[in-house]
Amino acid sequence: MEQQNHTTTQLHEKRRVPLGKKGRRIAAAAAGLVCLGIAAVAYGYFGPNFLLPYKSGYVHVRSDMTASEVGDVLTDEGYIASPLWFRAVATVTGQAGDIHAGEYTFDSRMSLHTLLEKLTSGKSEADRLVVPEGYTVREIAKAVAANGRISEADFLKAAVIGPAPAVYEGQSQSDLPDRRLPLPGHVFHPL
Repeated sequence: MEQQNHTTTQLHEKRRVPLGKKGRRIAAAAAGLVCLGIAAVAYGYFGPNFLLPYKSGYVHVRSDMTASEVGDVLTDEGYIASPLWFRAVATVTGQAGDIHAGEYTFDSRMSLHTLLEKLTSGKSEADRLVVPEGYTVREIAKAVAANGRISEADFLKAAVIGPAPAVYEGQSQSDLPDRRLPLPGHVFHPL
């Protein structure tokens, strides 16, 4: 038994071969490549995307869409460079099944972390509003304010266009009323 333990110890000692200069360089290069790979993956997840031209806008995510379909839409719209990378990150982080329906604002400089954070928050950034035919601008402003994102005053301020631009035959600009708000509905011009 003692002889067997002595033989095992000798084998272990024989396996411990000190690394030479070449071995240490290979080990250092491998460690450097691993660190570089980890940094690239971290930047791909947390870093801004500079591979695409700048673009911002809305994307509508339906309730029946999978993470793969959302990745395809984001790629088609120009917000991400790779749908495969989006799917992989969503799957690895466990967020693929947590994407909520809604309308979200994105820009092409957003990191995948920020994109997924928005998509899984469920906080849609756009509201839908149906304006019945015949509503005036002031009635529309009240309906918009009822949604809670834009005040009635801010909506009316954005709706101001100044005096009516159309001057018809026989009229001067001073004959027209000051129309600070556009006319609702269709505008017909005489031919």
